[in-house]
Amino acid sequence: MNLESTDQHSVLQVFLSDTPEAPKPNAKFNLSDQGTIVHFQEHIFGDSTVKCHYLYGKNITGCFSGCFIVNEKEIYTIPAQPIVTFHIQVSGSCVARFANEQEQSPFAERQCRLFWQNGHIMAYEPAETESDYLDFYIRPSHLRDMADRYPILRKFAMDVAT
Repeated sequence: MNLESTDQHSVLQVFLSDTPEAPKPNAKFNLSDQGTIVHFQEHIFGDSTVKCHYLYGKNITGCFSGCFIVNEKEIYTIPAQPIVTFHIQVSGSCVARFANEQEQSPFAERQCRLFWQNGHIMAYEPAETESDYLDFYIRPSHLRDMADRYPILRKFAMDVAT
């Protein structure tokens, strides 16, 4: 994966795909042109649809996803650079794993997880119904800055830094 961008105006991008390869970006987002960017994208994977509302920022990007899954389908989140992920399973459930590993973790409705994704690709298998989740992707350097201000984040930031 790419190292953290030195461009202070670049947005933090994480791609969603039905394959573990990063898709080509449709547009190059630059915060100096527009400030915070709000974007909607609908992904259609066969009979399944994932509707995503993105809020792109320099240090944190948020994505609210509505999944309408017909058949078993894995979807992948592919970070453009190392990230920390805060995942909130709003409704429904899913199973998640790092794409290169076999061990899976179930995410139940209303469950939250904060984890160091780094540059790894995550594979999600949403339930074969409707499910919604909210992800916040955070640059590690920003998490360290927040940890200096908020002691509860300090230990987690130390783990990320090593």
